[in-house]
Amino acid sequence: MYGFAGKKPLDLLAIGGERLRKGLHSRRSRRSRQIIRIVKKTLLISPLSIPAVFAVTTTPAFADSGAVITVTGHGWGHGYGAGQYGQAGYAILGQQTYQWILGHYYGGTNLATVPNQLVSVELQGNAFDNITVYSPVNYQIAGVSVPGGYLTQLALGSNGYNALVSTASVSGCGASTSWNQVASNLSGSSAVITPGAGTSIAAMSNENWNNSLQLCYTDGSVEHVYGYIQGVTYVSGSLPLQRTVNVLPVESYLQGVVASETPATWGTDGSAGPQAEPWGFQALEAQAVESRSFALSSPMGWFGFADTCDSTECQVYSGMWDPNSPYASLYQLAAQAVLDTAGQVLEWPNGQIAETQFSASTGGYTNNGQFPAVPDPYDSICTSQICNNYNTWTQTITAAQIEAQFPTIGTLTQLVVDSRNGYGDMGGRVTAISIIGTSGSEEVSGDSFASYFGLNSDWFELSGPITISNDLGSSAPSAGYWVTATNGAVLPFGSATSYGSMAGHPLNQPIVGMASTPDGKGYWLVAADGGIFTFGDAGFYGSMGGHPLNKPIVGMASTPDGKGYWLVASDGGIFSFGDATFYGSMGGKPLNKPVVGMVATGDGRGYWLVAADGGIFTFGDAPFVGSLPGLGITTPAVGVAPTPDGKGYYILLNTGHIVSFGDAIFEGDPTTVPSEAVTSPIVGLTAN
Repeated sequence: MYGFAGKKPLDLLAIGGERLRKGLHSRRSRRSRQIIRIVKKTLLISPLSIPAVFAVTTTPAFADSGAVITVTGHGWGHGYGAGQYGQAGYAILGQQTYQWILGHYYGGTNLATVPNQLVSVELQGNAFDNITVYSPVNYQIAGVSVPGGYLTQLALGSNGYNALVSTASVSGCGASTSWNQVASNLSGSSAVITPGAGTSIAAMSNENWNNSLQLCYTDGSVEHVYGYIQGVTYVSGSLPLQRTVNVLPVESYLQGVVASETPATWGTDGSAGPQAEPWGFQALEAQAVESRSFALSSPMGWFGFADTCDSTECQVYSGMWDPNSPYASLYQLAAQAVLDTAGQVLEWPNGQIAETQFSASTGGYTNNGQFPAVPDPYDSICTSQICNNYNTWTQTITAAQIEAQFPTIGTLTQLVVDSRNGYGDMGGRVTAISIIGTSGSEEVSGDSFASYFGLNSDWFELSGPITISNDLGSSAPSAGYWVTATNGAVLPFGSATSYGSMAGHPLNQPIVGMASTPDGKGYWLVAADGGIFTFGDAGFYGSMGGHPLNKPIVGMASTPDGKGYWLVASDGGIFSFGDATFYGSMGGKPLNKPVVGMVATGDGRGYWLVAADGGIFTFGDAPFVGSLPGLGITTPAVGVAPTPDGKGYYILLNTGHIVSFGDAIFEGDPTTVPSEAVTSPIVGLTAN
C-alpha cells in the first residue's frame, strides 16, 4: 500500500494520470496506523460451538479454496480529514475557496499563522545505508570544511557515526572513491552535513538547485534537498540502526510536498477563480495548509528521531524540484500555492496545531475521528482532467487467501460484518468483521481486513458463494433529532442528547426554531425577534435581535462547519451570519402559506425552506424529494430537518407528528411521549 519510500521521480508525480495511479495512496499516518489491530480472536472446539452472535438462519456453506469473494467499496484510504479528490471537486465544481474547503473537512479548527521554522524528515529510502552526500560548492561535515566537488559520508560505527571525505574530487554522486576519516564516534547532534549556504532558516530558504546538498542513494539516484542532513540512530531490539534525516525550513519542505501529494495539473482545471488562477488552484492551496499543519503537529513524533517521514506513511516529500524539468511551470504553480498560504496552519482552540490527516478519496463521507464526519459529495468528481475511479470500486479476494491469513479458522464458512460507523452508504465503514471457519473464528477491525487483502479502504460490502452478512445498517447509530417548543424546552429523540434549554428562562419573544452543530454536540435556538441562544459546542456569530424586521423570524439552519448560520423570516427572507452564504430567498415572492422553517444541505451549498402547508422551496444544490401537499396532508407544518447525506428530510407538524421523505428514518415524535413533557406548542426540530 505504500509507494515511493524515499526516491521519487517528481517529474512523474506532476503529470497527473501517472500520479493518480502510483502516488495517491491511503495516508496511514501515525494516528491511523494505530487503528490496525486485532479486535478479538475466538477459537472453536467445533463448528457447532459458534457463539450466538454469529448465528445465521441458513446452513453455512464451506468455501472452495478457489471461491471468489467480491468486495464492493468506496474511497481510497482511511478517510480521516480531507479527501484530495473531494478538495478538487469542491474547488473546481463547487467553486469554494481553500479556506472553506479546510473548514468543511477539519471541523473544530481555526486558520492561524505561524513563523517559518525547522522540520525534520526521515528520508526512508536511505534507511540503514551509509549517508553519502555531494555538493558542487564548499560545505561541511561534522564541522569540518569540505571543498565543493568532494563526496562526504556518515557511516555508523560501534560508538557513533564516523565522518568521511573522499580523497579526490568527483563529478557527482555514483563515483567510485576512497575515503579519509575526519571525525569519529559522533553523536546525532554532531553527525551532520551542512550546506554551503549555512544553517540559518533565512540562508537555507534561499538555497537553489546549484548549491544544495545532493543525497546519493545506493541505487544511483540523487535527491537535491534544502537544509542539512543528519545521521541518527533508531534502536530496534539490541541493534542501533542508522537513519537519514533532512532538517530544513518548513516552507522549503512544502516545495517538495504539495506537487507530490496533489497533482499540480489539478491547479490548472476549472474556470477563472480567485488570485487570477483557475478554481483548481484552491485545491493546491488547501493541500499546502494541511501539509504544513500535519508536518508541524507532532514534533519528534516520528519514532522520536524526526517530526515526519517522506513516504505515504506520513506525507510524500520529494526534495527540491528541478527548475530545468519540462514540468517546471507546474512545480512553480504548486510553489505559488505554498507562497500564497505562507505560515498558515489549522489549530485547535487551545493553540495546538492539528494533525491534519488526509486521504486520496473519502468515498463520499469522511471518517469520524478527531474531526467530525461530514458528507463529501464532490469526491465523485469526474472532469476532462480529473476522474475519481475510487469513489466506488470492486476488488476480489479468494477463500484461499483468507484461509492463509487466518489459518486457525480452518475452512472458511462465513464472513460477518459485525459493526459499521454509520456514515454513508452501506451503513458506513466496517469497524469489525468476523472471519468464521470450521475450526474457529477471528474478529478484526475493518481497517485490518482491508490492509491484509490490499483493499482500497475499510468501507465495503461482500458477496460470494459462502454465507455472508454485511450488516448494512443494523450497527449504524440510530438516527436522532431534537424538537423544541415556544418556551425553549428541548426534547431529544433517538441518539440525540440534551445540552440544555431555555425552559424556565425569561424570553422577549417565543422560540421559533433550532439547528444543531455538525458533531451533534450542541444546538442553537432562535426566537421570533431573531435572538440566538447557544447550547453545547454551538458558537455565537450574530443575530437579528434588536434589528427591525419586515416579518418575524421563523427558523434557522447551520453551515456544515458550524461556523455560521442562516435565519429565515415568515416571508421567506434570508439573513446570513458567520460563514453562511446567501443562495436566494422567497422574499418579495407570492406564497400560498408563510414560510415556517429552513435547513441547509450537507455541503452548505444550498438550503430548503418549508411553508406552513408543507410546501418545499429549494435553493442552491438542495434537491426536492417530496412535500406534504403531494401526500394530501393538510395539517400545518412548523419545521424541517435533513438527513446526514442530504437525500431526505423530516417535516414537523404542529401536532408534534413527523413525516419523513427520501432516506429519512422515523424514530418517534412528541406524540409518543407523555403529554406533560411539553407545555407549549411544538415549533421546530433539528437532526442529530
